[in-house]
Amino acid sequence: MLICCAGYAYPSKLEDIPLHHVKGMMDINYMGTLHVVRSVLPSMKSRRKGKIACTSSVGGLFGIYGYTAYGASKFALRGFAEALQMEVKPFNISVTLCFPPDTDTPCLQEENKVKPLETKLISEAAAVLKPDEVARSILDDTMVGDFFSCTGFDGTLTSVICAGMSPVSSVFGLLIQICSMGILRAVGLGYLFYFNRLVKNCAVQKEKLKKAE
Repeated sequence: MLICCAGYAYPSKLEDIPLHHVKGMMDINYMGTLHVVRSVLPSMKSRRKGKIACTSSVGGLFGIYGYTAYGASKFALRGFAEALQMEVKPFNISVTLCFPPDTDTPCLQEENKVKPLETKLISEAAAVLKPDEVARSILDDTMVGDFFSCTGFDGTLTSVICAGMSPVSSVFGLLIQICSMGILRAVGLGYLFYFNRLVKNCAVQKEKLKKAE
């Protein structure tokens, strides 16, 4: 079993992100996963057995203010995992793509030091989960070979909305997606409307402060 979970985030508006962080997030979040998987794949194929988990993020399912560079690195992992899954399936190797939400780790504490107000307000719409809870979810889903691994209600809801052309892990999960997609699309649009309103309100407040100065 291989679990790739190295990564970091430097949230900021695109024009304010130092370029070394843009490159760093792509190098660690995406290329770091690719290199490790590429290294272990030959031995897994020769044994015709293996499990691979790639850690994306809820920010790898839909775009979030302040995560232009981070989101790109995590979205890349979805394309990587979906194509990889098709390549390795004949060798009895399963691929799990993990979408953890905000998790109470030192990495999140560092991220919060530079996180824009808009990003903080959007993040507050969901709970911060404990590392043990997220780790257990990733391990359990990887062990049974589920393609998507999500922790918490918000993550599961978002993964269903964004299922798209992703592989199907179970008939039950497929039926949930088919039967609920219409109403969940409406729920998702409600979230997006709320997030965009938060961003707009922040912009209005900043403009008022500029005028007051």
